[in-house]
Amino acid sequence: LLFIQIFFLVLLISSNIKAQQTPLLSDNLTNYFNLDESSGNTINLVNNLPGAVPQGGAVQGIPGVINTAYSLTGSGDYIGVINSPGVCMFDNTCAISMWIKFTSTLSRAIWYQGSSGGNLHDSVKLYVWDANPAGGLSLQIANAGGTVQAINSPFSISDNNWHHAVIVGNGTNYFLYIDGSLSNQAISLYTPQAAPPIELFGDRPGGDNWNGQIDEIGIWNRALTPAEIIELYVKGRALWNYTAWQN
Repeated sequence: LLFIQIFFLVLLISSNIKAQQTPLLSDNLTNYFNLDESSGNTINLVNNLPGAVPQGGAVQGIPGVINTAYSLTGSGDYIGVINSPGVCMFDNTCAISMWIKFTSTLSRAIWYQGSSGGNLHDSVKLYVWDANPAGGLSLQIANAGGTVQAINSPFSISDNNWHHAVIVGNGTNYFLYIDGSLSNQAISLYTPQAAPPIELFGDRPGGDNWNGQIDEIGIWNRALTPAEIIELYVKGRALWNYTAWQN
């Protein structure tokens, strides 16, 4: 009997250690915007304080993946993050997650983090790709000199359906995931160094407003694992005890 008790005690301790070593989706999460506001500033659910500001006529309260979302018209409106943590600057490990829905195949900025100058130096950004294929996604990394490395998805998602996009940087490589699957990856050739950076969803400095809908934005200062990205896609969001799966 004592042997059996010791065996189950060791098993319990081992399970607890393993659970503690397994990161949660809330670990190193710096910003989470569920975009459920019908008006006013966007709340960062990590600290329950205003964390972003919808600008230029962004429409709040439209039907989203979970509850409501924001709609951006492509005409001067965007979401500006307050005091961006700049998680993807200086070879930092980072992850950006969002749900997006659009039909336009024009080359426009869905997400931008980097220099406040209009020349796009020192930045990481996610664009709608306008060719080969039109309506695909393009992750673009620019160095201080403005030279750009592009990591493009091989298929279009401009089909007016919700799609889950995740950008991951691990300090060496950048990865682009779409709907839970790795779309493309590349060794990072450049190191954006904007300090302090700005962060926008739906625009970049100098223009290129995006026309589409966006929901459930997460920003981490660590790289998410492929399993965590699948979990985000299947369950739809971070920071909740899930009672329903979205996909």
